[in-house]
Amino acid sequence: MKKMVVIGLIAFIFILVIFYFIFKSNKECVPFTGGSFSIIFNTNGGDEISSMSVCIACSPDSYLDLPVPVRDGYVFDGWYYDNGLSKMVESTNSIDIKPIPQYDNNCTIGYKDIEIYAKWVKK
Repeated sequence: MKKMVVIGLIAFIFILVIFYFIFKSNKECVPFTGGSFSIIFNTNGGDEISSMSVCIACSPDSYLDLPVPVRDGYVFDGWYYDNGLSKMVESTNSIDIKPIPQYDNNCTIGYKDIEIYAKWVKK
């Protein structure tokens, strides 16, 4: 008798878990607009630059030019999306840095911060 109760309880919990995941995966996403993300500047030995907050869906004149770092004995050769310096940031304005969505259960909940890296050429 106890064995039947335990099996029944386990089956009931199993069914509840299944319904939970069905309900959770079928929820509709609330439209996500606006928000912001930060651009983090890794100057690779140059002067320190504070991160820049980028507002999404703000007026175009709120976007700023990317800063130009300084490093003794070197010339700045652009910002890159990767530490290996293989994917160059093609623009000098923050409006052209595309936000990377963060998801929860396939719904956008915000945007990830983006770190970009300075490339240097020795003088």
